[in-house]
Amino acid sequence: MCLGEVVDVSSRAKSCSQQKGNRAGRALILAALCVAGFSHGARAATINVGPGQTYTTIQAGINAAENGDTVLVAPGTYNENIDFMGKAITVTSSGGAASTIIDGGNKPGQATVVFANGETRSSVISGFTIRGGGDTIFEGNSDGGIYVNTASPTIQGNTVTANYCHDIDVQFGAAAILSNEVSGVLAGTGSGVDQSYCNFESGINLGGTTSYVNGLGSVVIGNTVENNFTKNPAGIIGIYGGGIFLWAAQNVLIMNNIIRNNVAPYPGSASFRLIAQAQSSPKT
Repeated sequence: MCLGEVVDVSSRAKSCSQQKGNRAGRALILAALCVAGFSHGARAATINVGPGQTYTTIQAGINAAENGDTVLVAPGTYNENIDFMGKAITVTSSGGAASTIIDGGNKPGQATVVFANGETRSSVISGFTIRGGGDTIFEGNSDGGIYVNTASPTIQGNTVTANYCHDIDVQFGAAAILSNEVSGVLAGTGSGVDQSYCNFESGINLGGTTSYVNGLGSVVIGNTVENNFTKNPAGIIGIYGGGIFLWAAQNVLIMNNIIRNNVAPYPGSASFRLIAQAQSSPKT
């Protein structure tokens, strides 16, 4: 009897232990399923932008996007100024740069595309013609075709052309500028205070570096930078610049680019100009 009772109690204990183990196993499985379900729910989405879509403007698509999403833009001309608002998203076109245009409308002090909220390499713009940024009057916080401030986005495979002051302007950032066509920067057409904010007109302007990616500041690789004429008819504005202009930009990597047929009045500025001394707030 006593032995039997001991065996019985041992069996019950074993059974109880198995039940606890089974319950623990089921809990782990349920937890894994919940995590899998959550991950599935958080899976990166593709947000389509274009005529007939839920979102007909690129900015509306960006506003709806979450980190990791892709905003896929149909061919067409989009008359707007867009801001990535710090989101780690890819904004790209389905038809390529030749057929998908973002036109900023040459609004004073407004770039066509802005990265100014700590964006990283995971914030990507690719496959667009980007034009109409800025004006001869600087009234806002940005200028040119693409404006980067204290951010490190990826700018890849775009045609950036016909923007005032700079086609691509990076201020205290570390952008990856890859395989773009950068041309036709616009200079002021006269003299005076309206144009004086921009003495460094250039296809690509790199001013200051406060953030680094893998030890580097901005990287400029595989681009074609051409036909940037920074001398206006009065011969006053745009004394520096031309193709690529650096002002206190540190640890910059520039390689495998085609830089040709750029004109600036100041000697040595047409293709590449470097001003090395550190500045706390370089002019744009």
